[in-house]
Amino acid sequence: MKNSPNYDLSNGGCYLSPSAAETFRVRVPGNEFEGTLSADATGVTVTLFTLSHLAFRFPSCEVFSERFHQLRDFACEHAERRLILAAID
Repeated sequence: MKNSPNYDLSNGGCYLSPSAAETFRVRVPGNEFEGTLSADATGVTVTLFTLSHLAFRFPSCEVFSERFHQLRDFACEHAERRLILAAID
C-alpha cells in the first residue's frame, strides 16, 4: 500500500496501518469473525496476526513474541478493542 503509516508505541511495540481513511470489512474464517474496522484497527489486527505467525514460525527469535504482546497491550486500550480482540481470538 502506498505510503502506509507505521506507528511506534511508547511500550516498544509497533504496527503498520493502511493510509486510507475508510473502513475495511474483515473476515477471519478460522474463528468466524466478520466485522467492519477502521483503517487503524485493521492495521493493528493484521500486524497482530503477522507477529503471531512469526512468533510460532521462529520461536527462538523472541522479539516477535515481545512485539505481539506489546501491540496486544495497546490493542486492549484501543477504541475498537472488542472488534480487534474478537478478530484475533
